[in-house]
Amino acid sequence: MKTNMETKLVTKHYLPETAEILMPSDIQYGIDVSNRRVLFDADEIKAIKKFTNPGFEILGFKNLSCLLPHHYVKPGHFIYPDEKYIEGSSCLFNSLLKKCLEKNMFILCQFTARRNTPPRLVALIPQAEEINKKDPNERLASNGFHVYYLPYADDIRTLPKNDTARLTDDKVDLFKNIIRNLKFKYRPEKFENPALQTLWRNIEATALNKGEPDEFIDLTIPSVENQNRKIVGYIDELKQMIFPPGYVMGTTKKSATKRK
Repeated sequence: MKTNMETKLVTKHYLPETAEILMPSDIQYGIDVSNRRVLFDADEIKAIKKFTNPGFEILGFKNLSCLLPHHYVKPGHFIYPDEKYIEGSSCLFNSLLKKCLEKNMFILCQFTARRNTPPRLVALIPQAEEINKKDPNERLASNGFHVYYLPYADDIRTLPKNDTARLTDDKVDLFKNIIRNLKFKYRPEKFENPALQTLWRNIEATALNKGEPDEFIDLTIPSVENQNRKIVGYIDELKQMIFPPGYVMGTTKKSATKRK
Protein backbone atom coordinates (compact mmCIF):
# COMPACT_ATOMS: atom_id res chain seq x y z
CA MET A 1 0.00 0.00 0.00
CA LYS A 2 1.46 3.34 -1.06
CA THR A 3 0.78 6.50 0.93
CA ASN A 4 2.24 9.99 1.18
CA MET A 5 3.24 9.48 4.81
CA GLU A 6 6.80 10.40 5.71
CA THR A 7 9.11 7.39 6.07
CA LYS A 8 11.00 7.18 9.33
CA LEU A 9 14.00 4.95 9.98
CA VAL A 10 14.02 3.31 13.43
CA THR A 11 16.97 1.25 14.67
CA LYS A 12 16.73 -0.95 17.75
CA HIS A 13 19.46 -2.99 19.44
CA TYR A 14 18.72 -6.32 21.10
CA LEU A 15 20.63 -8.39 23.65
CA PRO A 16 21.35 -11.72 21.89
CA GLU A 17 20.91 -13.86 25.03
CA THR A 18 17.52 -12.54 26.19
CA ALA A 19 16.24 -10.58 23.14
CA GLU A 20 15.83 -7.59 25.47
CA ILE A 21 15.73 -4.16 23.81
CA LEU A 22 18.79 -2.10 24.77
CA MET A 23 18.49 1.58 25.53
CA PRO A 24 21.18 4.03 24.31
CA SER A 25 22.48 4.32 27.89
CA ASP A 26 23.03 0.54 27.96
CA ILE A 27 25.36 0.53 24.97
CA GLN A 28 29.10 1.02 25.42
CA TYR A 29 31.81 1.26 22.79
CA GLY A 30 35.28 -0.14 23.23
CA ILE A 31 38.63 -0.86 21.64
CA ASP A 32 41.28 -3.45 22.48
CA VAL A 33 44.60 -1.91 23.54
CA SER A 34 47.44 -4.16 24.80
CA ASN A 35 45.08 -7.08 25.54
CA ARG A 36 42.79 -4.81 27.50
CA ARG A 37 39.32 -3.60 26.60
CA VAL A 38 38.98 0.19 26.90
CA LEU A 39 35.34 1.30 27.10
CA PHE A 40 33.80 4.60 26.01
CA ASP A 41 30.34 6.02 26.51
CA ALA A 42 28.33 7.95 23.88
CA ASP A 43 29.51 11.39 25.07
CA GLU A 44 33.16 10.34 24.91
CA ILE A 45 32.68 9.00 21.40
CA LYS A 46 31.20 12.35 20.31
CA ALA A 47 34.14 14.19 21.91
CA ILE A 48 36.65 11.94 20.09
CA LYS A 49 35.01 12.55 16.72
CA LYS A 50 34.79 16.31 17.23
CA PHE A 51 37.94 18.11 16.09
CA THR A 52 37.02 21.77 15.72
CA ASN A 53 33.91 23.79 14.97
CA PRO A 54 33.06 24.24 11.27
CA GLY A 55 34.79 27.22 9.69
CA PHE A 56 38.20 28.69 8.88
CA GLU A 57 41.09 29.30 11.25
CA ILE A 58 43.83 31.56 9.87
CA LEU A 59 47.33 30.12 10.32
CA GLY A 60 49.35 32.64 8.34
CA PHE A 61 50.06 34.25 4.99
CA LYS A 62 52.28 33.04 2.13
CA ASN A 63 53.30 34.35 -1.26
CA LEU A 64 51.33 33.04 -4.22
CA SER A 65 54.57 31.79 -5.79
CA CYS A 66 54.65 29.08 -3.09
CA LEU A 67 51.67 27.33 -4.70
CA LEU A 68 52.86 24.83 -7.30
CA PRO A 69 50.78 22.96 -9.91
CA HIS A 70 51.27 19.58 -8.21
CA HIS A 71 49.73 20.95 -4.99
CA TYR A 72 46.26 20.55 -6.55
CA VAL A 73 44.56 17.50 -5.01
CA LYS A 74 40.78 18.04 -5.36
CA PRO A 75 38.23 20.61 -6.56
CA GLY A 76 37.81 23.55 -4.22
CA HIS A 77 35.18 26.15 -3.43
CA PHE A 78 34.57 29.86 -3.86
CA ILE A 79 33.59 31.97 -0.85
CA TYR A 80 32.24 35.51 -0.47
CA PRO A 81 30.67 37.43 2.45
CA ASP A 82 26.99 37.30 3.37
CA GLU A 83 25.60 40.06 5.57
CA LYS A 84 22.38 38.10 6.18
CA TYR A 85 24.11 35.62 8.49
CA ILE A 86 27.11 37.54 9.83
CA GLU A 87 26.77 41.29 10.13
CA GLY A 88 29.97 43.14 9.32
CA SER A 89 31.54 40.20 7.49
CA SER A 90 31.84 42.18 4.24
CA CYS A 91 34.10 44.79 5.86
CA LEU A 92 36.58 42.23 7.19
CA PHE A 93 36.37 40.10 4.06
CA ASN A 94 37.04 43.00 1.68
CA SER A 95 39.96 44.21 3.83
CA LEU A 96 41.61 40.79 3.67
CA LEU A 97 40.93 40.50 -0.03
CA LYS A 98 42.36 43.95 -0.79
CA LYS A 99 45.57 43.37 1.15
CA CYS A 100 46.11 39.90 -0.32
CA LEU A 101 45.71 41.29 -3.85
CA GLU A 102 48.09 44.18 -3.14
CA LYS A 103 50.80 41.95 -1.63
CA ASN A 104 50.18 39.01 -4.02
CA MET A 105 49.69 36.60 -1.12
CA PHE A 106 47.27 33.86 -0.08
CA ILE A 107 45.90 32.96 3.36
CA LEU A 108 46.91 29.62 4.88
CA CYS A 109 43.98 28.25 6.89
CA GLN A 110 42.68 25.23 8.72
CA PHE A 111 39.28 24.44 7.26
CA THR A 112 36.58 22.25 8.82
CA ALA A 113 33.69 21.76 6.40
CA ARG A 114 31.21 20.03 8.72
CA ARG A 115 30.94 18.71 12.24
CA ASN A 116 32.68 15.42 13.00
CA THR A 117 34.94 15.78 9.95
CA PRO A 118 38.72 16.13 10.18
CA PRO A 119 40.17 19.57 9.34
CA ARG A 120 42.11 20.22 6.14
CA LEU A 121 44.86 22.66 5.27
CA VAL A 122 43.66 25.05 2.56
CA ALA A 123 44.90 28.14 0.77
CA LEU A 124 42.51 31.06 0.27
CA ILE A 125 43.52 32.49 -3.11
CA PRO A 126 42.22 36.03 -3.74
CA GLN A 127 40.33 36.93 -6.89
CA ALA A 128 39.56 40.49 -7.95
CA GLU A 129 36.34 41.55 -9.60
CA GLU A 130 36.51 41.65 -13.41
CA ILE A 131 34.12 43.69 -15.54
CA ASN A 132 33.63 43.29 -19.27
CA LYS A 133 35.19 46.33 -20.95
CA LYS A 134 32.72 46.20 -23.83
CA ASP A 135 29.68 45.90 -21.54
CA PRO A 136 30.20 47.54 -18.11
CA ASN A 137 27.03 45.88 -16.80
CA GLU A 138 28.47 42.39 -17.38
CA ARG A 139 30.58 40.93 -14.59
CA LEU A 140 33.09 38.33 -15.75
CA ALA A 141 34.43 37.42 -12.29
CA SER A 142 33.32 38.20 -8.75
CA ASN A 143 35.60 39.26 -5.94
CA GLY A 144 36.23 36.55 -3.36
CA PHE A 145 38.56 33.75 -2.32
CA HIS A 146 39.10 30.37 -3.93
CA VAL A 147 39.39 27.59 -1.33
CA TYR A 148 42.37 25.56 -2.58
CA TYR A 149 42.93 22.22 -0.80
CA LEU A 150 46.57 21.53 0.02
CA PRO A 151 48.11 18.03 -0.03
CA TYR A 152 49.57 16.06 2.85
CA ALA A 153 53.00 14.43 2.74
CA ASP A 154 51.33 11.11 1.84
CA ASP A 155 49.72 12.68 -1.23
CA ILE A 156 53.08 13.45 -2.86
CA ARG A 157 55.43 10.77 -4.09
CA THR A 158 58.62 10.75 -6.13
CA LEU A 159 58.17 9.27 -9.58
CA PRO A 160 60.97 7.21 -11.13
CA LYS A 161 62.95 8.86 -13.87
CA ASN A 162 61.87 7.89 -17.36
CA ASP A 163 64.69 7.88 -19.90
CA THR A 164 62.42 7.79 -22.95
CA ALA A 165 63.57 9.69 -26.01
CA ARG A 166 62.35 13.27 -26.30
CA LEU A 167 61.02 14.89 -29.45
CA THR A 168 63.23 17.15 -31.49
CA ASP A 169 62.75 20.92 -31.32
CA ASP A 170 61.05 21.12 -34.73
CA LYS A 171 58.44 18.54 -33.67
CA VAL A 172 57.84 20.35 -30.40
CA ASP A 173 57.36 23.61 -32.33
CA LEU A 174 54.83 21.84 -34.56
CA PHE A 175 52.66 20.85 -31.61
CA LYS A 176 53.01 24.33 -30.11
CA ASN A 177 51.63 25.85 -33.30
CA ILE A 178 48.73 23.38 -33.34
CA ILE A 179 47.84 24.13 -29.72
CA ARG A 180 48.16 27.87 -30.31
CA ASN A 181 45.70 27.71 -33.24
CA LEU A 182 43.19 25.62 -31.28
CA LYS A 183 43.12 27.89 -28.22
CA PHE A 184 40.10 30.06 -27.53
CA LYS A 185 38.91 32.29 -24.71
CA TYR A 186 36.48 30.43 -22.49
CA ARG A 187 33.26 32.22 -21.51
CA PRO A 188 30.91 30.30 -19.18
CA GLU A 189 27.84 32.15 -20.46
CA LYS A 190 28.42 30.72 -23.95
CA PHE A 191 27.97 27.09 -22.83
CA GLU A 192 24.78 25.66 -21.34
CA ASN A 193 24.89 22.66 -19.02
CA PRO A 194 23.92 19.72 -21.28
CA ALA A 195 22.65 17.59 -18.37
CA LEU A 196 20.33 20.32 -17.08
CA GLN A 197 19.12 21.30 -20.54
CA THR A 198 18.29 17.66 -21.34
CA LEU A 199 16.45 17.28 -18.03
CA TRP A 200 14.40 20.46 -18.53
CA ARG A 201 13.45 19.46 -22.09
CA ASN A 202 12.35 16.04 -20.90
CA ILE A 203 10.24 17.62 -18.14
CA GLU A 204 8.71 20.04 -20.63
CA ALA A 205 7.91 17.21 -23.06
CA THR A 206 6.24 15.19 -20.28
CA ALA A 207 4.23 18.15 -18.98
CA LEU A 208 3.03 19.20 -22.44
CA ASN A 209 2.45 15.62 -23.67
CA LYS A 210 4.98 15.98 -26.47
CA GLY A 211 6.07 12.90 -28.35
CA GLU A 212 9.77 13.77 -28.12
CA PRO A 213 11.68 16.52 -26.31
CA ASP A 214 13.01 19.49 -28.24
CA GLU A 215 16.41 19.02 -29.82
CA PHE A 216 19.34 20.40 -27.84
CA ILE A 217 22.64 21.36 -29.45
CA ASP A 218 25.49 20.51 -27.06
CA LEU A 219 28.08 23.25 -27.55
CA THR A 220 30.54 21.50 -25.21
CA ILE A 221 31.25 18.98 -27.99
CA PRO A 222 34.03 20.45 -30.16
CA SER A 223 33.47 20.96 -33.86
CA VAL A 224 35.89 18.71 -35.74
CA GLU A 225 35.40 20.64 -38.98
CA ASN A 226 36.23 23.92 -37.26
CA GLN A 227 39.33 22.42 -35.66
CA ASN A 228 40.54 21.00 -38.97
CA ARG A 229 40.06 24.38 -40.62
CA LYS A 230 42.27 26.06 -38.00
CA ILE A 231 45.15 23.59 -38.36
CA VAL A 232 44.83 22.76 -42.05
CA GLY A 233 48.40 23.97 -42.64
CA TYR A 234 49.87 21.47 -40.16
CA ILE A 235 47.83 18.32 -40.86
CA ASP A 236 50.13 16.89 -43.57
CA GLU A 237 53.25 17.48 -41.50
CA LEU A 238 51.56 15.95 -38.45
CA LYS A 239 50.55 12.83 -40.40
CA GLN A 240 54.11 12.35 -41.69
CA MET A 241 55.49 12.62 -38.17
CA ILE A 242 53.01 10.17 -36.57
CA PHE A 243 52.77 7.78 -39.53
CA PRO A 244 56.24 7.67 -41.15
CA PRO A 245 56.82 6.04 -44.57
CA GLY A 246 56.46 2.27 -44.37
CA TYR A 247 54.05 2.36 -41.44
CA VAL A 248 51.33 -0.31 -41.62
CA MET A 249 48.13 0.31 -39.70
CA GLY A 250 47.34 -2.30 -37.06
CA THR A 251 50.84 -3.81 -36.77
CA THR A 252 53.13 -3.40 -33.80
CA LYS A 253 56.70 -4.42 -33.19
CA LYS A 254 56.91 -7.58 -31.08
CA SER A 255 59.94 -7.95 -28.91
CA ALA A 256 61.50 -11.38 -28.71
CA THR A 257 60.92 -13.17 -25.41
CA LYS A 258 63.07 -15.87 -23.93
CA ARG A 259 61.56 -18.94 -22.35
CA LYS A 260 63.09 -20.20 -19.18
